[in-house]
Amino acid sequence: MRLRKKPKKDTLINFFVPKFLWTMFILITYMIGSAIPIPLGGTMAEAKSNYVLQLASNATGGDISNLTLLSLGLGPWMSSMIIWQVLVMIKPLGLGSLSERESGYLRNILILFLSIVQSIGIVLSFKMNVDYETKVGVVIMLIAGGFFTVWLAYLNAAKGVGGSMLIMLFKMITGVEQQLGETFKMLSKISNGKWIMVLVALAILILVIMSVIMERSEYRIPVTRVMINNDLNKDSYIPIKVNNGGGMAIMFAMSLFMIVNYLLQIIAHHFPVGFLKTFAKGVSMYSFAGATLYVIVLFALAIMFGFVNIDAGQIAEGLRNSGDYIKNVKPGKDTKRYLTKYVAFFSIVGSIYITLVAGGPLYIGAIQPKYAKVVMIPGIAMMCFGMIFNVQEQIRAAKSLYSYKKWIK
Repeated sequence: MRLRKKPKKDTLINFFVPKFLWTMFILITYMIGSAIPIPLGGTMAEAKSNYVLQLASNATGGDISNLTLLSLGLGPWMSSMIIWQVLVMIKPLGLGSLSERESGYLRNILILFLSIVQSIGIVLSFKMNVDYETKVGVVIMLIAGGFFTVWLAYLNAAKGVGGSMLIMLFKMITGVEQQLGETFKMLSKISNGKWIMVLVALAILILVIMSVIMERSEYRIPVTRVMINNDLNKDSYIPIKVNNGGGMAIMFAMSLFMIVNYLLQIIAHHFPVGFLKTFAKGVSMYSFAGATLYVIVLFALAIMFGFVNIDAGQIAEGLRNSGDYIKNVKPGKDTKRYLTKYVAFFSIVGSIYITLVAGGPLYIGAIQPKYAKVVMIPGIAMMCFGMIFNVQEQIRAAKSLYSYKKWIK
């Protein structure tokens, strides 16, 4: 007689323990891959000093301070998502009507192209006395490592905690910690350094408080639910976050800016014309032109993510189909226009906030290059806070689900 296995209880602990174990396994694998140097036949690769690009690379899960198997990070994958969204919006291309398999195939080709560009750019950013064939081999290994990182990100989204962006959160925290340590060490050696450190610490504290306020603030549009008791109707609303774009806009802006920077480096390297070198140097984040370009891209992406995160048309259609409505607003197109007005307003408010905090300090770096190590830290800190809040929301949603299961037997 065979003994029947006792079914495992469907509890919150049993739900999260496997996910945390998977996340630990993925992060350990990522740490091991990030520590594996790319072999160069006994020749050392020396990184050229570019602190802004280094921090931007950390923000996308990469590392250009050392040439390792996973130095590429998730930058090409993130850039491809933005470029693909733009291409889909161009109706004559017909990309929106493709099947999931066809669109996935084209997206992978786009990721491969961007990976090649960024890998060549990374190789050019290192001083290495090797032949051309070895450099090609390094590019191939970086591309392979980049796709492996993308696979780890997807694996964590499916089985772990924190979604596909957790690898970037892990790398950002370690990168910010290192850069802050070097910054405070540098400030301690200059006159009035202690006062500057106090101001930096105070600015970080204010940034933390502002990030919590902006992430938690939301405008609530009351909704009348026809299937809900009138006593509970007052708690029904559509939430619109003040900072709807969150840190996602900063991540993707950094990723796009890195791709453009590397592409210009490649062009200037193979076509060493004077104006090309000047142009490539001019769009770096150290310059006023480069900082302004980054701010414009950041502002546009923040607005775009505001509309992506809250689809007014989809919400209006859902309200109409369920019979629910916003008081004094007709269902359908009028509801869509009403919601779009608020989404646009708060997207612009959030974009201005993100641009001031994450883009404004770049001009300080353009004026005083010695502070270039810290100009990206506010933006990266905002990304960290946003991702931490997302993980917290996932845990809270799971806890809410299992609290309902107590009543559903």
